[in-house]
Amino acid sequence: MLASLSATLDIRREDKENQGLGSAVTSSQDPQPVSFLLQRVFPILQKVLEVWVCDLGIVQSICEFLKRAITTLLDDVGPMVPGICELLVQIYTASPHVPILDLSQQMLMLFSLNEAYSANTQSLILQLTNKTLSLFQSGNIREHTEVIEAYMNMCTKILKTQPNILISNDMSPSAIFQCGLVSITLPEQPTVKATCNFFNIFIAQSNKVPMYAQTVTQQGQALLELLIKAISGAAPRSLVEPMSDVIFSYSKNCNSHFTTIMPEVIMSHTLELPRANKVQREQFAKSLMRERANKRQFRDIVKEFSLLCRGLLGTEYADF
Repeated sequence: MLASLSATLDIRREDKENQGLGSAVTSSQDPQPVSFLLQRVFPILQKVLEVWVCDLGIVQSICEFLKRAITTLLDDVGPMVPGICELLVQIYTASPHVPILDLSQQMLMLFSLNEAYSANTQSLILQLTNKTLSLFQSGNIREHTEVIEAYMNMCTKILKTQPNILISNDMSPSAIFQCGLVSITLPEQPTVKATCNFFNIFIAQSNKVPMYAQTVTQQGQALLELLIKAISGAAPRSLVEPMSDVIFSYSKNCNSHFTTIMPEVIMSHTLELPRANKVQREQFAKSLMRERANKRQFRDIVKEFSLLCRGLLGTEYADF
């Protein structure tokens, strides 16, 4: 009910709609009713979560209310930013769930570039990352694949628009990259696809952000080895294309490093490819290093090698 009220009690909705149509209007300066509602209800939500923080249904409802309230208020929610960030950390630390990450992404997109709240948003992303890293170290990561998928999606969104948020004295993008190295080996395809999207953007941003470039240089070989193993049979064929796109991004954005390590990766003794002989491996590596512009042709090269390694090349099952 509170979430519905937050969406409907927008006294500036007409102004926003008119502005969207190109009309020059002056927004109402009257305080938003949702602002009053949020300030009065927020302490109650905190007390509810002290008892029911592990109840997914309650967490979802509270996150939905806050999300709609923030969408209505936008900059007007500013005074509540520190409290909301603190609450999100409290919930996620106690019991990580997808709705918390979705709401956190909204907060980071809106307020991370505002100097008044930069400390709050930086603490938020740091605590979310630390807790997510602890999930990888817990030994039961497969019980949290939806959370990992949501975390990777959040990081991808941040990388696209505000990549420097993931860099601070207390947080290194290298740790997030390592999370991706584990995520990409998980059996759930949506999680793997989200991780591939993350790597695509991370590698693309390495041209602009030196710390990202350093991370790719240090850990890129490990990523390539995992990708080659996956496309050669460790992963379902439906994942070959998104994984191919990661290799393409690597070749396109970090070509010098890619051409240096690719021959070493493809000929590594730890890479077991019984159906691909030395000549075929070398030809595959040369084809990838040569094709930097056409993503479709790059995908075809990877697909053909994948079929070869799976023993399907030239069979009736190759097109399935």
